[in-house]
Amino acid sequence: MPDTGDEGGSLDEPYKFGPATDIVELPVTGGLDDYLAFEVVAGWNQGYSNPCDIEEIWRDDFQYALENCKGGIYTLTMHPEFIGRGHRIMMLDRLIQRMKACVGVHFTTLGPYAAEWKSQNPLEKWKSENLMRTGVNSFPSL
Repeated sequence: MPDTGDEGGSLDEPYKFGPATDIVELPVTGGLDDYLAFEVVAGWNQGYSNPCDIEEIWRDDFQYALENCKGGIYTLTMHPEFIGRGHRIMMLDRLIQRMKACVGVHFTTLGPYAAEWKSQNPLEKWKSENLMRTGVNSFPSL
């Protein structure tokens, strides 16, 4: 859960945490986004990756998360204009079928996931279990 009112200070000052909020932040990454894999931006992004190569990366990232991040979330970001080619849809379908076959995996959208997570992690409970993320026991002021 993110803080509000954090202060970064200068390079020689410690980071100061503000009070925690009950906003649930869900992780995303460019590595799980079809835009960077498939879109061409001249001088910036080569795009046109082989869907089988992307499938291998996404599959292995999923497998790692499944084995090492119990209760975690795996967030693929798809844009119809990039994933929406036949060979890419076939790749995505293979990936989804593989994921669905794994015990304990379920698919949902981000809103219901965040609501469920929040109900299972009330703010005060979360703060008591994540002291370093609230600033408790972090570096003291110099």
